[in-house]
Amino acid sequence: MSARWDIVGLCHSIDSVIRLRREREHRYAAASPPTPHRCAEPRQLSTAPLRVQSVPSAHNYVRHLRPVPPEADLRWLADPPVPGAPSGQWWPSPVFDPGWAAQRTADLVHLHFGFDHLAPAAARDWLAELRRAGIALVLTVHDLTNPHLHDQSGYRQTLGVLVQGADAVITLTPGAATEIAEHWQREAVVLPHPHVVGLDRLCDPRPRMDGPLRVLLPLGALRANTDPELIPVIARQLPAGSELTVDLRPGLRARLAPELRGDGRQWQVVERAAGDEDEFFDHVAGFDVIVLPYRWGTHSGWVELGHDLGRPVVAPRIGWFHQQHAVHSWTDPGASLAAALADAIDAVPQPATADQRRTERAQLSRRHREIYDRVSGGGVG
Repeated sequence: MSARWDIVGLCHSIDSVIRLRREREHRYAAASPPTPHRCAEPRQLSTAPLRVQSVPSAHNYVRHLRPVPPEADLRWLADPPVPGAPSGQWWPSPVFDPGWAAQRTADLVHLHFGFDHLAPAAARDWLAELRRAGIALVLTVHDLTNPHLHDQSGYRQTLGVLVQGADAVITLTPGAATEIAEHWQREAVVLPHPHVVGLDRLCDPRPRMDGPLRVLLPLGALRANTDPELIPVIARQLPAGSELTVDLRPGLRARLAPELRGDGRQWQVVERAAGDEDEFFDHVAGFDVIVLPYRWGTHSGWVELGHDLGRPVVAPRIGWFHQQHAVHSWTDPGASLAAALADAIDAVPQPATADQRRTERAQLSRRHREIYDRVSGGGVG
């Protein structure tokens, strides 16, 4: 998952309903906390707010973990400015810079992503700096495989250093937690992805529109894990008269093979800037089905967005997409994909409700606060 989340880009997987419900209930069930791998000394009791530096801080996912209304004894720090970078760019985060921890501007770092540039040795050095400064580290593992990289070896090594060195590890699905336990012998607390669409907008769901079937294939920034060769495969398997739109970031059409660029064919390629969130949600709500073009992945904000908007998601059976919400999974680009598309087209939209997502957010906020207080030495007094 990346800057805003994997749907918006950084500039940058059907189980039964019963099983899915049980899985989501399991995610919230009280679990024994993982054995701490202390990075920080216990924080002295204080009346000052607990200062949390999320990396990143302004990301949609991170913002939607925070309680409504805010807690007075918890201070969420903004992304520190990146020297020489445009306003609003949080990467590469200065939090990883040598000397940042020594400034003690935070009591706890909650790392989500943005550590792609760290070599394993640099990650060890950073952990040591946090320890010396008495700053706790919470790590949420969004990506067991990095969607931006073809060669995963360096990323996996760095991820392992962080998983083993963090005071607490969180992930989004039981399947990912099992992988973490098997590979690194760390227990991860399972806390699901929060809502993507704002709670106010969830009060006004958008029904599917009349007219031809509209299908969205978001290629976005053409990350390493996207497969443009799916374009004609999907186009051939859609009913006659369907409209297939391929979304790309501006300036990337030329990176597609000439036969995929959409000129006079069964699909259109649209170069589209990220824009603001509401514009983006309006755009996605204009489609009937979302097809994810991934070769590999772990979790997806697109699955959450489809759930929020009531738009069925067709996704390859990779990673743990199918443990987030019901998705129409396929295992090969032939009959399996065709069946998944047909099921999605016939699906009855069931958008998330504001009450459901509000309750989930309150539970997520509470569980995160419990973890923060535990690893920081009990929080405020």
